[in-house]
Amino acid sequence: MQQEGRPCNAIRRDGTPCAGQALPSSAMCWAHDPANRERVRQARSAGGHAKSRAARAEKLMPAVLKPVVGYLLRALVDTRDGNLTPQQASAMAAVAGALTRVFSVGMLEERLLTLEAHQETPAGRRTA
Repeated sequence: MQQEGRPCNAIRRDGTPCAGQALPSSAMCWAHDPANRERVRQARSAGGHAKSRAARAEKLMPAVLKPVVGYLLRALVDTRDGNLTPQQASAMAAVAGALTRVFSVGMLEERLLTLEAHQETPAGRRTA
């Protein structure tokens, strides 16, 4: 059986006691220990970054499409700076949209085939 540590002595902003366990070398938990102040600040500032919509979208994007985003962003800047005509940028965006739709359909088709392979047969048995 694991022995419980001492409770943290810190009081939270809302006036309630911290529910964390004190570190062996301190009367406070990791987050409240003054020795960790800078690391706590860094952790808080980074908090949620990997959960942003952009981060989630990037994780879901097929690797082959990731460079396309860079090309489109560059086309945006080039169009703004006059190095690319709006018609050229529009054509790039249209091709990128078509590529995205092709990959989306392919991914959906793959998922559908997987679901169908695991669907139950009329006799009540699984096919996979």
